[in-house]
Amino acid sequence: MTRQRRPKHIDNKEKNFRFVWIWTTGYKSNNWLRLLNMLSYSIGFILHGLLHKRPDVIIGSSPHLFAALAACLMAKIRRCTFILEIRDLWPQVLVDMGAAKEGSLIIRLLRRIERYLYKNAEKIIILSRGMIDYLSRYNISEDNIIFLPNGVYLKEFKITEDRKSIRKSLELEGKFVVMYTGAHGPANGLDTILNAARLCIGEIKEVVFVLIGDGPVKHNLIKRVNDESLSNVCMLPSISKQQLPNLLNAADALIITLRDIPLFSYGVSPNKLFDYMASEKPVICAIRGETAKLVESAKAGIVIEPVNPEAIIAAVSKLKADNKLCRYYGKNGRMFVEENYSRTDIVKKLIDILNKCLDPDIPKHV
Repeated sequence: MTRQRRPKHIDNKEKNFRFVWIWTTGYKSNNWLRLLNMLSYSIGFILHGLLHKRPDVIIGSSPHLFAALAACLMAKIRRCTFILEIRDLWPQVLVDMGAAKEGSLIIRLLRRIERYLYKNAEKIIILSRGMIDYLSRYNISEDNIIFLPNGVYLKEFKITEDRKSIRKSLELEGKFVVMYTGAHGPANGLDTILNAARLCIGEIKEVVFVLIGDGPVKHNLIKRVNDESLSNVCMLPSISKQQLPNLLNAADALIITLRDIPLFSYGVSPNKLFDYMASEKPVICAIRGETAKLVESAKAGIVIEPVNPEAIIAAVSKLKADNKLCRYYGKNGRMFVEENYSRTDIVKKLIDILNKCLDPDIPKHV
């Protein structure tokens, strides 16, 4: 885990675990400073890892490959089991996003790191089933691949504030609120929402788009809102996980978007989608492939073509005109996550995997 300023250790004895926040260099955009941030985290992790008691298992996740590589190297140094969790498929995301070309020096380097991680992982955790086909090109046995998707802690997903009071405080009374929460990055396709808002001004009255979160493109989005006088767009800062249920409850519909690239049709598991479903609100899904199929199978909302503002307007119009349909989609979504995406159940599966990876002489954990 990273923090932008000084190192800090946080001990939570009540729950019997410890977080170590590692200092990293800061960055504001996807340039060399972000690469330095990645490397500083990896170096800091290894230095801290050498100071602590030898672990039984190290799980290396891939917000970027250097974090997973540091975990793998530490597992070798400490002679313990290494488990790789793939959250983002690097370097494929760079290729599909057009940030680097296949065959370039940086991609060749990252491909070598990627193969090294797959080769040295005892188990590989994936968040979407579509990653199985991707991993097959590396001759990885499906027996070593574990599907553990994102999910929701349903017991902690509590609404504690009145919907009307929140809408009043945000000046959303009398509006049909379409809300987005989460990262404001190049991959999220939020310009499409602003394009829909611009078209919506002359076509659908009393609709407002609320974007909550932060990220490298947020400044540009705010500039667009101001320059184009998008009075039906509200930009709000990031909120805590505890505040999320209340804000989602203030919406009438929730939207999830990504750029239209091949990777996003099989290699993502958007965490916000499960929060959306847990909130019992209809979902407008502007993503292809596995995510779209999930929304369709749950009957939790409307699937539309990505990067299509007209399709967003059509979906909003349909939901705005039919409260019964909104309630139908909302209840289906909630039921779907209760039955399939409870994070408590997912954690139990992870504990079972970890126990199976332990040496026979090591006590099992519950």
